[in-house]
Amino acid sequence: MFNKKNSDRVFGDTFKRYSKKEMIEFIEPFKIRFKKNNINSKKLFKKKNCLDLGCGNGRGGVFMSMNNAKDITFSDISKININKSKAVIKMFGKKATVDNSPCEKLNIKNSVYDFIWCNGVIMHTEYPSKALKELHRVLKPGGQSWIYVYGCGGLWWLTINAIRKFLKNISAARTIKELLKLKYSNRYLAEYLDDWKVKNLRKYDNKLFIKALKITGFEKIKKMDRGLDYDTSEKLYMTKNKKIYGNGDLRYLVTKSKKRKENKKSIKFLDSSHEKKELKLKKFQNILNLIFYKKNRLIKEKIKIAAKIQFELRRATNKKIFREEDFYNFLCNINSSY
Repeated sequence: MFNKKNSDRVFGDTFKRYSKKEMIEFIEPFKIRFKKNNINSKKLFKKKNCLDLGCGNGRGGVFMSMNNAKDITFSDISKININKSKAVIKMFGKKATVDNSPCEKLNIKNSVYDFIWCNGVIMHTEYPSKALKELHRVLKPGGQSWIYVYGCGGLWWLTINAIRKFLKNISAARTIKELLKLKYSNRYLAEYLDDWKVKNLRKYDNKLFIKALKITGFEKIKKMDRGLDYDTSEKLYMTKNKKIYGNGDLRYLVTKSKKRKENKKSIKFLDSSHEKKELKLKKFQNILNLIFYKKNRLIKEKIKIAAKIQFELRRATNKKIFREEDFYNFLCNINSSY
């Protein structure tokens, strides 16, 4: 029912590589996002019992502990991630309790936590609708949660979807091996494996996800529109260009209602992606098809091409102005060179 093996191979085998220095760098984006969205992190977490749900390498738990959280619990389906998170928080002189269970069926009692951190997790679970309900169940009434999921649409996911199909039959282990040969750092290994090899990669429409939050019993839903320069939410905020950035990254700070009435409406619409055909990006789809469907490519060449494309897309979107034609010309050059 729950895909522990995929989680171990995709997340565990990349997250376990992080050093303390890399963890500090990995936590820095949280500080920037909180500041740009006018959230006082020290006030938010002060003296609270916190859960890092789908903890990965534990950076959420470390971030909360750095900001005066009273207690931290790490929960993850992967034992590798649990062990790494315990080791990481120990590097920072802190302690944590652990729960090794899937998000959809937590080994935790009702209404335990003051705050739940769930950053980039729900869309990867087997059943997101169940995961969101479990998050709500173990959160205290009046408690708060930070939830991040992928927003659908735009050039980024059009490209990632094409890469996933291109590399579908290559194992996560082989992908890591080839990326290391190409000298990509742990930061890129984590990003690429997350995008290319995770079993479930759902992307959501903002309005529909907010609908699911309300049905589940959350209120005071604050959407975080600001972020780092490369965040698609930040790009969307600055440019209003939905063609390129789609719904943007979807980050929310929500509160569990104290007076919730039972709502029998289903949120199973979270169990599938909300993507539609990107008709305005057809020329990009066409050139990606030309690149990815050439026959007789070696595995190492496939991974090299995919990494080059994603690296350039990240670099291009990190600029203040994304130049469509420049990226399209880059893809044309890739097509003629390989």
